[in-house]
Amino acid sequence: MEGLRNWACAVGITVVFGTMVESVMPGETYRKYIHLVLGLLLILTLLQPAVNIIERGGFDEYIEDYSAEGILTADKGAAEVESRQREDVIKIYKQTLESSIISGIESGCRVRPEFAEAEISDDTSGYGRIERVTVGMPEGAAADYAKIRGTVSELTGLPEDRIIIK
Repeated sequence: MEGLRNWACAVGITVVFGTMVESVMPGETYRKYIHLVLGLLLILTLLQPAVNIIERGGFDEYIEDYSAEGILTADKGAAEVESRQREDVIKIYKQTLESSIISGIESGCRVRPEFAEAEISDDTSGYGRIERVTVGMPEGAAADYAKIRGTVSELTGLPEDRIIIK
């Protein structure tokens, strides 16, 4: 990528240099010759990557040097990106689930929990599997814990013995 950037800069500098030289020329006599030389210089600059490949021994050596490394890097990068995406999906799923639990308890049981925490294990679905839910109730809250467990069980699909209320 660095080589491509350097090549693009060289092409840009050649074009700017050629434009400046042509604009500084005082007369028309030598303009066509200068224009020819600058055009050839631009063509050489544009062909520089191909010249480098030929000097190295052709396309086969170039492909061997860069493609295998590029494929390995791309595969490794894709695996890392997929892993991060999976972690992000699980994190967002967990946050959404916890907020749904809080709002479900609040609307169904008329008491607002202090927190809801879902424990999610990694599985092949991509979202994780809910293992346990812990709900923190405010101190002294008059709440029906059985009703809260039932509400959380309906929202999550967990059996009530995996729902902890503190």
